[in-house]
Amino acid sequence: MKRSTLALGLVWLIVACAGQHDDATRVPLTSPTAPSADAPPATPPPALQLDGPITFAGLSKGAVVTGYEESGVTLQVINGAWEASDSYGNPAPFVQFRVAGGDTGSGTLQFNAGGATFTFRSVDVYASTTPIPYTIAGLRSGAEVVSLSGTVPNTFGQFRTVAGGEPVTIDTLRITLTNRAAPCCANPMGIDNLLLAK
Repeated sequence: MKRSTLALGLVWLIVACAGQHDDATRVPLTSPTAPSADAPPATPPPALQLDGPITFAGLSKGAVVTGYEESGVTLQVINGAWEASDSYGNPAPFVQFRVAGGDTGSGTLQFNAGGATFTFRSVDVYASTTPIPYTIAGLRSGAEVVSLSGTVPNTFGQFRTVAGGEPVTIDTLRITLTNRAAPCCANPMGIDNLLLAK
């Protein structure tokens, strides 16, 4: 009787130890960790405050333009010597760059809203004495999703509107104008009334 009890006890011990060994070598499955309640919430992109076009109204006469902010939209000069003019515009002021008579130069402006998205609707372009070749690029997360180019015929000192076509959501807009001045004289070229939509 004692022997059978001892044998039964040994069997139970072997099974228990085997079960423990099996559990020890088993790799537990893990589930994705939920965000901590103490973690700060993700910062949403800033809201655009657009209620009309960007008119550059905050620029003073003759100011050298390297950067500017209006209605939640930030302007950055990529190339060209841009300046503000309050003696002309559609209406004044507007931003422009000049090249000397017989020279060619380009100016590029970039617009974004701190990560917020928007669509490009239109921009007014101007040149004193020449046609206005333009390139407009819209980017989303660094990839170009809008590409427009063309030449506005000589406006004889007036502004003409370049439309954006089908609205495409972007987070960055680049506008490049190419200024080929006539041999006679320096030529100002620029933009006004940049219209974006939320």
